[in-house]
Amino acid sequence: MVYEYSFIERVLMAITTGLSNVSTVPGLFLMKYHGRIFSYYFSIFGIFVSFMYHLCESLDIVIFIPQLKWHELDNIAAIYCMNSLMLSFTKIGLNIDEIERINYLSCFLILVIQKRGPWDLTNTILPIAICAIYVIYHLIRYGLPKYYRTQLIKGAVFFGIGLIMFIRGLDDLNDYIRIYHTLWHLFIGVAFFYLWQAQYKDFVSFSKIYKFGLKEMGLASNKNN
Repeated sequence: MVYEYSFIERVLMAITTGLSNVSTVPGLFLMKYHGRIFSYYFSIFGIFVSFMYHLCESLDIVIFIPQLKWHELDNIAAIYCMNSLMLSFTKIGLNIDEIERINYLSCFLILVIQKRGPWDLTNTILPIAICAIYVIYHLIRYGLPKYYRTQLIKGAVFFGIGLIMFIRGLDDLNDYIRIYHTLWHLFIGVAFFYLWQAQYKDFVSFSKIYKFGLKEMGLASNKNN
């Protein structure tokens, strides 16, 4: 049995699933703040395709390309973010040029494997597994970097809660207007903000990133206060 959503419910679902991506915005500007330009622009791409996918899915409409094509792009962006996060836990995490080079390779790998068949679970797991093997190899060969407890614990807690929400949201019939999936977006966005800084002694706060983001968008003065 498939639940038939009313128009109002579909609009609410579009708002919650689409706009919940706002939680990833601090992480987006964090990438720019640390000079990770490729990750910054790919994150913009990820937010956009996720919004378009959930908008089209919720309202059952086609905007430029079919809903499933937006879903494909959303999967690619999500896998990239997962691989980028894993790579950031190696000693190359603070070497901007090196980690961006590896992220290029990761992106190319994801694109090729996903084109084998985006709905085959193997093609989702494979690029993540390959990246995980590389990360394990790097950690064994070069050792563990120094992680900062506060960032790591906060990130792990938010990630754990987000993962629970994601799993609960896999059952569409028991996820009214995709509330669990919306919570997955919210918690994972916050988790990434902390986890991407697990190697940074000088933590960059949300407020500092907020001000930085305003300046990047031309909504605040670039002059020092």
